[in-house]
Amino acid sequence: DQQNNIYLIRTRDIEGSISDSMHYLGITKFDSSGNQLSDTTYGDTESIFIFKDAYADKAGHLYITGSTILLNEYTSSDVLTMKFELSGNFLWQDIIRSEGNRSDFASSIFMKNGSLYICGTGSFGIYTGFVNLKYRDNGDLGWVKNFNRYSGVDDFVQASVVDNSGNVISTGYTVLSGSNQDFVTVKYDSNGNKTYTRPDGYPQNYSNKFRGLTTIEYAVTHSLNTVAYKVLDMLTLDRSFDFVKNKLHMDSF
Repeated sequence: DQQNNIYLIRTRDIEGSISDSMHYLGITKFDSSGNQLSDTTYGDTESIFIFKDAYADKAGHLYITGSTILLNEYTSSDVLTMKFELSGNFLWQDIIRSEGNRSDFASSIFMKNGSLYICGTGSFGIYTGFVNLKYRDNGDLGWVKNFNRYSGVDDFVQASVVDNSGNVISTGYTVLSGSNQDFVTVKYDSNGNKTYTRPDGYPQNYSNKFRGLTTIEYAVTHSLNTVAYKVLDMLTLDRSFDFVKNKLHMDSF
């Protein structure tokens, strides 16, 4: 924070009567010399909290996001966002559940121009896609934007960023048939309008574009001995070098 204090934020396990261990939010505050100033635990016996990301603003507030699971349901997780004063006083929280009874989880949190942005992955029916949230400073929800490339596939966020204009850019991958995957990137302006979508792999320098995950078949036109000699020459090793004895595999190259 502005006083160079350090905050350790994590999911804390506490022995409970409902389950073997209850997952609470733990916030420990240290000064710049490493001396502990406070240690606080937030939570209840009706839910589990899993911490993911946090942000401290210059006005003395701490924003935390992650996932929560209600124990009386115990079927899926929801996105949970909370605001505290840096002194530890709780101010507000909000829980977002996407359509469908599958897990929703936050991956990152940003503050731009006085607004809070949460990026993560949510469920839409039986499929999974990107979810982006915008909050006002007082906890009012500005907008929720869900993105699923098309019905029948799952999209997963890997990274997000919010630029100085409040544009939200999230990127990840789409799971297609089998193990095939594509890159996917989506951009929203500060009002939540989608301005850009890139559902396929990046264009190549030739006409036959391929997706993010591509299998290329090839053949070596030389004998294995010739290839081995070239590798030995490259490594400046004698051609009597024993690959097997030295546990060096050709597929390492």
